[in-house]
Amino acid sequence: MIKRIKQALGIEGIKVRIDCPVEHEASAKVIKGVLEFSTKNEQAVNSVILRFIETYKRGRRKNKRIDDYLLGEWFFEEAFTVSPDEPYRLPFELEFDLLQSGVEKFQSKNLIFKGIGEIAKLAKNASSIYTLAAEVKVQGTAFNPRSEKEVYFL
Repeated sequence: MIKRIKQALGIEGIKVRIDCPVEHEASAKVIKGVLEFSTKNEQAVNSVILRFIETYKRGRRKNKRIDDYLLGEWFFEEAFTVSPDEPYRLPFELEFDLLQSGVEKFQSKNLIFKGIGEIAKLAKNASSIYTLAAEVKVQGTAFNPRSEKEVYFL
């Protein structure tokens, strides 16, 4: 009885970990890595969704605005089983396109505009956070396991 409740709630269920480099070149268009699944009880995975999200923040105090942009998605819809003996490793290649704000487009024109753009970003308090988020659909659970990892661009 308790075992079924734990399985339905995802307690002692599948854990997912994103294994990929944290730093990438700004010109990169693909993130390569491995999703590692582990569990204490044998369970079946129905599908995996990996999303690359940019959280763009700007403004201060009352005028602060935050937007999330989906830069890329990767789907794996083949079912597989994860056993407690050994972790299951699933390689991925996620293609994405970086978005540029108006200030970043202005900065890319020449070297002088780059400095002016940096000052404008500081004045607007603009920043971006890039996150890889994996969501796993597990058979027989109400709450799906998730994992997130921040990615930085050089």
